[in-house]
Amino acid sequence: MGARVSGIGGAVALGFVLLWASPSSALEIEDARPLGFGGALRANCPSNSALYLNPAGLALGRIYHVETLYSFVPTANGHLAGGSVVDSVTAPVAAGLSFVYFAWDPEGENRSEYDVRLSFAYYLASIVSFGLTVKYMYADQDGPGPLGPSLLNATGDPLLNTVSVDVGMIFTIGRMFNIGVVGYN
Repeated sequence: MGARVSGIGGAVALGFVLLWASPSSALEIEDARPLGFGGALRANCPSNSALYLNPAGLALGRIYHVETLYSFVPTANGHLAGGSVVDSVTAPVAAGLSFVYFAWDPEGENRSEYDVRLSFAYYLASIVSFGLTVKYMYADQDGPGPLGPSLLNATGDPLLNTVSVDVGMIFTIGRMFNIGVVGYN
């Protein structure tokens, strides 16, 4: 059983991504490796990236990974922090848990976002793996938006407060070819 702790490289890459990300996409977290592969890792992600790309990837390898991240986004006076744990060694069903917190306040907006995910995956007969992610997402804004007061923050209700489910499958064809299918909600 090996352990991997990463943070600096992923946080730097994530910081660059967040500099160009729109505020509405801030809850979508991808690190440098999936971005570099142009989405192809949805069919081969046996690591913590499976929590965000395709939950079936948790069962592809025997791993125990711990990852942390932190990033400061100066253009939005924002801080992003989080971590994840993936275990496919200690039980027949692989599992992963992640938490990401993002707070930013570019012009008095005082916005905060949370993303919590719990994933499970099972590898069936060296042919196909199945995965399921339950995710809780929350976003709130206390101050006015960039265009002034709006109906979004006038009610006092959060901008986003929801639970959703992602499902995925990965078909393994030979030793070098995988096909990934994933449904996001």
